[in-house]
Amino acid sequence: MSLMNQNETLAYIGFEFPQNKDQLVSLKRLFENYQFKSRVEEVDPEKIIERLKLKKANKPKGADYFKRTVLAAEIVSQLSKDRSMGHLKLEKMIYLCKHFVGMQIYTSFAKHQMGPYDPQLIRSIDNQFENRKWFKYDQDSTPKYIPLDKLGEHEALLDKYFSKEKSKLEFIIKTFGKFNAEQIELVVTIYDCWLKLIEECETFSHDIIVEKIYAWSKHKEIFERKRIIRAIDWMKEKKIVPK
Repeated sequence: MSLMNQNETLAYIGFEFPQNKDQLVSLKRLFENYQFKSRVEEVDPEKIIERLKLKKANKPKGADYFKRTVLAAEIVSQLSKDRSMGHLKLEKMIYLCKHFVGMQIYTSFAKHQMGPYDPQLIRSIDNQFENRKWFKYDQDSTPKYIPLDKLGEHEALLDKYFSKEKSKLEFIIKTFGKFNAEQIELVVTIYDCWLKLIEECETFSHDIIVEKIYAWSKHKEIFERKRIIRAIDWMKEKKIVPK
């Protein structure tokens, strides 16, 4: 495979090196609070190799990456005039599509300052948007996603990949389309903390969720306790909760 083709493949899945100032700033912001906390002497090479083998066996195919691009195109298309639609809000809506709606899309959300985040996901989507002439992302523009000539091609593909989930997708777009980035950040962070409680068989309570929100990162201190409580109650009322 030529170097050019290798770069195109990496860009397709979101693993390319930063190509411009916006991507470089985004990468620096993403890892500004990163700390390596593992004890090197306790790292088990054999376990690492086994995990890598398992990942290779479950490696997503090109269609898996494309499905999430189609999903993102529908979200951005419906919210094309939304001034708050950017990387953070789009990622959070995709998170809900996967974990709340149950869409079968490949993502690798991890714990980052602004909540669950997958940096490779958003870079892959931006590259595919531009390559297919659907959208171009411009950090300095409002809205940030600028429609291109072939926008709308994704609609038939949406029916192909997500026909069974379209009504729930509409619910997500209608509900969170009016949220700003900070509001949806809080909801999705609560959802992820709540989901971890269920996975770890812990008992739910407002206090535990609040505690986990503040333990997430120092950034979460922008959310007052009463605001977190209101958000939890709103999620319960709307039935936007993990099962």
